[in-house]
Amino acid sequence: MSLSAEQVEGYIDRISLPHTVRAWLRQGPNGPNALEAIIKLQQCHLAAIPFENLDLVYSSHHSIQTQTHLAYEHIVKRGRGGVCDSVHPLFARLLRFYGFLVYLTGSRINAAAGIVADSKLDKSKPSYGPWKRRMIFDSIPGWSDPGQKWWRMQIQYTDTHPWMDVWAFTETEWQEVDFQMLRSAYTALGTGWVTPRPVCFRTKFEDGVPVGYLLLAERELIQNYKGETKIVQRFFNENDRVTALAEAFDLHLTEEEQKQIVGYGAELKDEDFDYYA
Repeated sequence: MSLSAEQVEGYIDRISLPHTVRAWLRQGPNGPNALEAIIKLQQCHLAAIPFENLDLVYSSHHSIQTQTHLAYEHIVKRGRGGVCDSVHPLFARLLRFYGFLVYLTGSRINAAAGIVADSKLDKSKPSYGPWKRRMIFDSIPGWSDPGQKWWRMQIQYTDTHPWMDVWAFTETEWQEVDFQMLRSAYTALGTGWVTPRPVCFRTKFEDGVPVGYLLLAERELIQNYKGETKIVQRFFNENDRVTALAEAFDLHLTEEEQKQIVGYGAELKDEDFDYYA
């Protein structure tokens, strides 16, 4: 499914894309400002559309709906966010509308580099950034075929730390059936973002530069600003969390959606909270 001109207009309004950048995009991939336009488009997209898996617990279907028309309704019209395989296909269709040759692929992610780590780990004083970043095209250590090359996005916390992979991917195009198989595997294994563990994440920008993030992870609201991370709020009950989603992320759940978490393990109740933790 392609996006119509009307849908594209609604999309770029949703992310508050400056009109100058809209004009650049209309010039297509061969325009003089094509690269700058894509960079700004991505920044506005990250700033406006959060990564969130809330439908896993706050919906009647308890699933992530990835079909284009449903993702558009969810993200653009309702002002919500989504996970990788609902947001990225929609973003790809936006780029294709302007004539860019875009395809999707799958990646491997290093769990150690993830922002949401094991809930049993001490998260009282985490530190994220400023980091060095690089992209290399190389084999992955320990693999059977050292001649097999991957694009590896890496970060380095400080000059004394080793480079650590964040994502690794090839240039092989993935079709919808490939993503369906991946989602089925996640569901069967109970891992990844299909696990009913409420998460909402948004990147914070200043003057076009990422300076931190805001993260809601289960029962905590965490803020990172220029490398300093702090817990802003701990949630005692569902009202606390739903209010934080509205105030911090401008994500507004209907009363019917809020009811859908009742009876699930992710539901927050006052009697479950450890006030001395």
